Amino acid sequence: MPYPSNDSPETLDDDQPDSLRVSAAELRAFVTRIEKIDELIDDHRQDRKEVVAEAKARGYDPAVLRAIVSRRKKDPEKLSEHEAIMQLYLEVLGDI
Repeated sequence: MPYPSNDSPETLDDDQPDSLRVSAAELRAFVTRIEKIDELIDDHRQDRKEVVAEAKARGYDPAVLRAIVSRRKKDPEKLSEHEAIMQLYLEVLGDI
């Protein structure tokens, strides 16, 4: 999107070169979009808490559920490597 001309009321820092000029409307649009996304994230966090609470009420361990979710997100190759290193460290420490 091209920057507004120097005489536009939507432009701040008119003495700056085009590459540094700030469009108030464009900036406001970005901030508004970020705020809306943050609201969605907050809503989803609340939904997640409710699901975890429901699972806990049914007898499931929330910490284990979080660990499973985290594990399923990881690349299988990196997960295998991570587990092998962890196993080695535990053996060295005698914690097995």
